[in-house]
Amino acid sequence: MNGRPGGVSRPVILLLGVAAGFGTAPLWDFDVWFHLACGRAIAAAHALPARDLFSFTAADRPWDTHEWLFAAGLYLLHRAAGVAGLAALKTVVLAATLWLMLRRAVRNSADPWIAAAACAAAAFTMRWLVVERPQLLTGAFVAGALLLLERGGWWPWLLAPLTVLEANVHGGAALLAPFVTILWSLGELADPRRRAAAGAGLGGRALLAAVLAAAVCCNPAGGRLFVYPWTTMADRLYMANVREWTPPSWEETPASFVFLAATLAAIAVTIRRRNPSDLVTAGAFVALSLASRRHVGLAVIALVPPFAAAATELAARAAVPPLVRGAAATAGAGLLLALAAWRGEALRVGVRADLYPAEAVAALGGSGRGLAPGRDVRLYALHRWGGYASWHLPARWKVFIDGRQLVYGPELFADYSRILEDAPEAPALLARYAPDVFVIEYGTGLGRRLAADPASALVRWDDRCLVYVRRSAADPAWLR
Repeated sequence: MNGRPGGVSRPVILLLGVAAGFGTAPLWDFDVWFHLACGRAIAAAHALPARDLFSFTAADRPWDTHEWLFAAGLYLLHRAAGVAGLAALKTVVLAATLWLMLRRAVRNSADPWIAAAACAAAAFTMRWLVVERPQLLTGAFVAGALLLLERGGWWPWLLAPLTVLEANVHGGAALLAPFVTILWSLGELADPRRRAAAGAGLGGRALLAAVLAAAVCCNPAGGRLFVYPWTTMADRLYMANVREWTPPSWEETPASFVFLAATLAAIAVTIRRRNPSDLVTAGAFVALSLASRRHVGLAVIALVPPFAAAATELAARAAVPPLVRGAAATAGAGLLLALAAWRGEALRVGVRADLYPAEAVAALGGSGRGLAPGRDVRLYALHRWGGYASWHLPARWKVFIDGRQLVYGPELFADYSRILEDAPEAPALLARYAPDVFVIEYGTGLGRRLAADPASALVRWDDRCLVYVRRSAADPAWLR
């Protein structure tokens, strides 16, 4: 790479700063909490739980803790270093992901400064996906897989142990390994320059894809991992109501559309010089990202190398001096980081407490035996708050639902939604599940029902939520 002060590449230093900035964004994701709770349970039992531990609605259902390695590691890191440790994890993994993207771009004849600028823009575009969840490591996994496949030879076989690791970090996401291998091989067959060699090595690539598919099964869930992604996507109500599974929109994620448009424009102008394997793989990820915003990061990771190579060619045509490229890359990265920091999305280690029912949960946790004495407390909270409650409340508090859709299934999520919306079935469902405590937002149908119900008492309210308690579940003295 160019511009090495003392043997260290300046573009790499720039990306380390970018990673530190976006890696120190405040904790805002909702699912991180049930990963922490799961990790705590694994550490306490020195074993993987076989059945659900956190809910009263699915306590009898099997639970494949297929992301156990991430949950256990996240919990141990949090126990040792708190939220700052989680920020350090995000920074290190994002730095590794950006470095792998930069390496691929430079291998594809991209100028290092232009490649660094593309990586910085990518980090800004996918900053909402740099969270304390398995997806964080999946980004590095995909970036590494693409680099190994591009290098060819025996390098792609390193994907086998990496896929075993990914299968226990992010479960079904390990299927990306055989998927990307097949896409890359199709691109090689489409390239006239490599068609003969690719055809001769097709048997080896087919064997590699089969080995990677087998490696996916090296997980407590085994072959069920092949079914889990389709099970999730088949639940239409869940897919329509959980934001990360909905398509990206210009109003909420304009950066993804700008990045995609710029990339496609640069590649289109230089299409003849682009690697067909890059185009096939990136095209597949772009299609996935347009269907679900949770895949935007994977599309960006796949697009950066061809984008940087195309932008380098355009800069050469315009005779842009190297000094200008470096200055523009540094200034652009700084501006993007400053914009994110101004929006509270970077350079701010901590927890976005305004997104969670923090004060309400803390008050309920201190209620002692005033609620449901002698048994578990049944808590109906918003789907996205379930994990937060499981992590912060004592073990006897059991939630109605949280983000583990594979545990609850479509019927239970539908029941949760009917209760929240106060659908005609809500009274029967409330009688069936009999929650003791409700932690909900303002303006819901359920809130209006509880407000008019003499059997329920409003015991707490703040700017974030309302807390209702069934009078029959509370000690009268506690209610007073």
